[in-house]
Amino acid sequence: MQRKIKPILIVLLFLAQVALDRYRHVLKVSPDLLYLILVYVAVTAGPVRTIVVAAIVGWMTDFFSVGMVGLFGFSRVLAAYFVNTISRFLDLNRTHFVFSLIALSLAFSNLVASLFLRWIYAFPMEAGMLLYQPLLTALLGVLISAIPGVRRELNVH
Repeated sequence: MQRKIKPILIVLLFLAQVALDRYRHVLKVSPDLLYLILVYVAVTAGPVRTIVVAAIVGWMTDFFSVGMVGLFGFSRVLAAYFVNTISRFLDLNRTHFVFSLIALSLAFSNLVASLFLRWIYAFPMEAGMLLYQPLLTALLGVLISAIPGVRRELNVH
């Protein structure tokens, strides 16, 4: 079973994000499940791999959200580098550190994207994107890592 849960979990998160995107107009707030994949890579990999994966995840987020290619790519790269750097100094066996890391880094990434959207398109800043989505995504990340055996299989310590 070693190494089998990682690709299955990544595919499930991606498919769930695609399903959530179909109902984006109905949902008030939806979690960013692709960001959970990014946080996992940022915590377990080096800076170069993290930045490459962050750019890819950011481009996929651009596709699912505003359609402005590169906006979330840039903000996700900044947040992933932040997570990669900070995670070395945190005890990720403690749930509150994992929750805080996911929530704060996603809020930072969404803030950077919101500032660009405000500057370029004059979009209003939304509480859902800056507060509710990071909290919901962090909660789901903590719940997924609480499933028996997942944290051990993902090798996040």
